[in-house]
Amino acid sequence: MNEVFSGVRAKWQPLYEELRSMAVEKLGPFEEHETASAVLWRHSSAFAEVSAKKACLVVAFAAPVRHDEWQPDKVVQTSKNRVAHYFQVADNGQFPALVEGIAEAYHLTKSNRLSKTPSEKPVYTTIDEYIALFPPELQTILEQIRQTIRKAAPEAAEKISWQMPTFWQKENLVHFAVAKHHIGFYPGESGVRVFADQLRGYKTSKGAIQFPLSEPMPYALIGEITRFRAEEVE
Repeated sequence: MNEVFSGVRAKWQPLYEELRSMAVEKLGPFEEHETASAVLWRHSSAFAEVSAKKACLVVAFAAPVRHDEWQPDKVVQTSKNRVAHYFQVADNGQFPALVEGIAEAYHLTKSNRLSKTPSEKPVYTTIDEYIALFPPELQTILEQIRQTIRKAAPEAAEKISWQMPTFWQKENLVHFAVAKHHIGFYPGESGVRVFADQLRGYKTSKGAIQFPLSEPMPYALIGEITRFRAEEVE
C-alpha cells in the first residue's frame, strides 16, 4: 500500500486494515490490487475500491440499482446496470453498516452479472472439478499444492468455499486459487503474520499471499504454513 497510504495519508492505513478485516470476516478471503490512487478489492472481479484522502478514506462499491438506504455521500450511474456508491469514512463507527452494504453490493453485482451471462459461470463443486478448468501445466501446479496441503493437514476435509479450493478442519484452514499471474494462497491472518520473515519476497496482505507463476512454487513453505494452521485450530 505504498502509494495509496503515502505521506499525510499514512494515518488512514490502520483504519483501512480494520475495515478490510471486517470485510474478510463477512465475505471470506479476497485479493487486493493496488493502483496509483486506490486499492481494489477483488474476487473474480473488483467489487470495492478504497482510496485515502487527507481528511478521510473514500470507500466505493457498486450495485445494479441505487440504494439510498445505505446513505452514500455520492451516487454515480456508471452504466445502465451499475450504480457506484461513495462513502467518506473518518472513523470506524460506520463500519458495520458499511460492510453490510459492501456484502450486499458484492452479491447483487455477482447475481446480476451471472444472470446476464450464465454461460460464463464456471460450474464446479469439488477441487477435482476446479483443477480440471485449467491448462495441463497449471493443473500440475494445483495438484501439487493440493497434495502438499493434504500431507500437512491429513485430517482436513476438502471442499469449495468462496469459490475456491478449501481445506477445512474445525474451520477453514487454507484456501488457494488461480489468478492471472499468481496463485493466491489464503491461510488467514495468523498464517501470514507468523511466517512474515519467510514471506518477505512475496506480496502479502492480511490473510493472503501471492505466489507468482513466473517463479518456482514454494511447496515446502505452503506445507509449513498449512501445518501451522492445522496445529493452531487443535
